[in-house]
Amino acid sequence: MKKYALLFVVVFIVSSLCVPPETVSACSPNKPPAVKEKFNKADAVFSGKVLSVKEQVFSDKNTKEFTAVFLVDEYWKGDVSQYVQFVSSTYYPKSSDLMTCSFDFVPQVGKEYLIYSDYSKSKDVYERIEYWYEVELTDSNRADSEDLDFLDDGETSESMQNPFPLSTYTFDRDLSLGTSHESVRSLQVRLNQLGYTVAESGPGSKGSETIYFGPATKAALIRFQNAHLIPLGITQGTGYFGPLTRNLFSNTIVE
Repeated sequence: MKKYALLFVVVFIVSSLCVPPETVSACSPNKPPAVKEKFNKADAVFSGKVLSVKEQVFSDKNTKEFTAVFLVDEYWKGDVSQYVQFVSSTYYPKSSDLMTCSFDFVPQVGKEYLIYSDYSKSKDVYERIEYWYEVELTDSNRADSEDLDFLDDGETSESMQNPFPLSTYTFDRDLSLGTSHESVRSLQVRLNQLGYTVAESGPGSKGSETIYFGPATKAALIRFQNAHLIPLGITQGTGYFGPLTRNLFSNTIVE
């Protein structure tokens, strides 16, 4: 009888050791905070559309950093300008069989978000606080958004004047000095419309735009680029009408 009892105890102990422990992910998010809590914790609260995203990998820290440039249309808190640089970092494991956090925030170009963020004075950028502090804005969720209900009911907002009035043409090709194409005419129209005059009179002037990309068009484009270095992610204008500049002109990014 004692032998059977001893055998039972041994089997029980061994089987207990074989049961895998409950897995708890280090990435597991907590319960979402109340909107008021998010508002009070943030240095700045704003909404806008993503114009560009740059990705940087820090292999020594197993992190990726995404720097997004927002065209702000409304803000409720903070000293927010027309363009905002917002930084979001995400952890990624070295081993391919490990999963990353499923709620990492990677801004998508062309999408609109409501952002609660910290502000880094030393870097002059806005930084992600944590999970739950970004809300993608779509036509379907605006009407029943708890965040927008709170902000609109209890907080004063400021609207940004869109610096890109009416664009009815989508630019789908790169343009440069010497190009002859109908797209150049649309580019000249847009530059004149935005106040970056191609010519005061004659070819290229308002109402007399042409299909030729000449020195006057290049000079006007450089002035536009120099006025929008942050969203374009460049240090000085080049006069080349490439993908980044096209994004600022096209309806796909600016309405």
